[in-house]
Amino acid sequence: MCLFESNAIAYYVANDQLRGGKDPVAQAQVLQWLNFADSDILPAACTWVFPTLGIMQFNKQNTERAKEDITKAMTALNDHLLHHTFLVGERLTVADISVACTMISLYQNVLDAGFR
Repeated sequence: MCLFESNAIAYYVANDQLRGGKDPVAQAQVLQWLNFADSDILPAACTWVFPTLGIMQFNKQNTERAKEDITKAMTALNDHLLHHTFLVGERLTVADISVACTMISLYQNVLDAGFR
């Protein structure tokens, strides 16, 4: 067996707690947040951050759209975390780790205090 893709590998090597415990709903929620990171955060983060690093040509329209998408994603995260300590359950899961890692480049390169 050969696994590829970081979230699949992280989910495979994680212990039960990091996968959401024994509850199938919690496990599905972990996968939900992994997909949220990949689908809602990562493309917009790359579109916004890569031009600042010289990896991609700057496009004002695409960057503005990426900022809107990141704002929506951060609003969804903020709304959820207003009532929860972690993304899933009462302990750290792969969901928290994946979402945080997906957002690192944003915090390091483009999110100023006003945006946060």
